Amino acid sequence: MLLAITLVYSALLIYLGVCYQQVLFIIFAALGLLPFIPFVVSLVSKTPQRKFSWLREHYTNMVVSGGAAYTAFMAFGARMFFTFPDNTFWAVLPWVLPTAVALVAVTWYNKLYSK
Repeated sequence: MLLAITLVYSALLIYLGVCYQQVLFIIFAALGLLPFIPFVVSLVSKTPQRKFSWLREHYTNMVVSGGAAYTAFMAFGARMFFTFPDNTFWAVLPWVLPTAVALVAVTWYNKLYSK
């Protein structure tokens, strides 16, 4: 049920982001759709889903939480130190960069610790 709600809200957020030209809406909606990738792949390939791994869940949640903390600092706290011009790439960068680094780190950890 939670996945269905996330899917509906992510699709709605992408629609609103495109209609109102809000890049962050589109980016966060795309992040909301990430949990569906393994689900759809397992449905299409008709393979069973990966079994639960506490280590994988732990490092994924730790890295994502760190990315969220850095996003909050860079988007709000860093404005005291840096001035980002509105409606430019630099204005979106503090919102996107920590998330991109976190996604790369989780992907790297998955390759490192997958069995």
